[in-house]
Amino acid sequence: MSDERFIPFLRSEVTALCAADTAPGDRDAAAEATRLLAGVLHQRYRRRLREVEADYYLLHPPEYARGEEPPAPAARDRARARLGNTLAELADTAAYTRIPQEELAASLRSHALLRVRMEIPEQTQSGAVLYRRGRVPATARVRTWWGLRTKDIEYELYSRVLVYVHTAEVTALKLFEDVPRDDIEMLLPGVRPRMRLADKLLIVVPALVSGVALVATKLISAIGLLILLLAFWVGLRDSPVQVNRGALLTVGAGLVALGSYVARQYRKYTRRRLQFMNTLTDNLYYRNLDNDAGVFYRLLGAAEDADYALAMLAYRELRDAGGPLTPRELAAAVEARPELQRGREFRFAADDALATLEELGLAFPDGAAGADGAVGRRAVPPAQARDHLRRLWHQSAE
Repeated sequence: MSDERFIPFLRSEVTALCAADTAPGDRDAAAEATRLLAGVLHQRYRRRLREVEADYYLLHPPEYARGEEPPAPAARDRARARLGNTLAELADTAAYTRIPQEELAASLRSHALLRVRMEIPEQTQSGAVLYRRGRVPATARVRTWWGLRTKDIEYELYSRVLVYVHTAEVTALKLFEDVPRDDIEMLLPGVRPRMRLADKLLIVVPALVSGVALVATKLISAIGLLILLLAFWVGLRDSPVQVNRGALLTVGAGLVALGSYVARQYRKYTRRRLQFMNTLTDNLYYRNLDNDAGVFYRLLGAAEDADYALAMLAYRELRDAGGPLTPRELAAAVEARPELQRGREFRFAADDALATLEELGLAFPDGAAGADGAVGRRAVPPAQARDHLRRLWHQSAE
């Protein structure tokens, strides 16, 4: 089973799936309970949004408040620590999985679509925290043999990648979409493209060939004359060298040819480097979804949707089960649902779903612990769930 926890369904689709199996006599109560559940969760995440905004305000005050006295360093440190903890909690709730440093290091040694070697500052790499969500296989057609032929390659794509970097030099928070697994290093701030050996050979080999041709055709006479002059000046030659107008023209033409050659090779190098920079910029531009405070807004929305999907799917299974279900049994029941299969395996976070249901009063422990030590849970009837959620809604609105 995959470690992916993301459920690839919209909130409206989850609502429709859960409503389809409701008994006719419970449909009205279940529909109202669904609306109240969404409202209660929204109020909870709205409060968290206000807390995030307050902490972010201390670290990045808006333009109209930048002239005011800055907050104390201790207050800023506390706000930064709370934001870091909130980021990790929201990422986990929104079904993001942390990318280990080993995977980032492996990405530096390989590539999928971005065939450019990247160089990352060591401090940035060690201070980077990356999360991913949604692992899907993908296929792309790429050019090989310097564009002479094409081939199809298969690679793994991350639907979302969250990047958080906090070092002494830089603090960055970014969210990207559709990032190849082997190209995630391009998302880090301060990354610089570097030429691979093949790219260097494409510049060096033609430069050597044209350089040899230049020496053999245009510089040999000028070089010979300059060697004779140098030998006379250092005392290795007794007879003086006759320098006439033709010799000066030969030397001048040779120097002009040499300068033109050097300038041409430098232009080739800079053009190749700009191609690498444009490749990196294009990939980052089209994959970037949000930055800084906007990332928290997206994460809060994604976490709320994930909480809703977990609670609804878990409640449906507990409601329709003939008896109490342990977390393992609940996860197996949800994952086995054919209507939830969209070509993506996912691991249903039953413990998180049950914790939410018990906190909201929609499920309760029932029976003794099973062989694995877990206690089964049973769902309250839809009418009771509606009444309890109605009370919670009025309390949250006060």
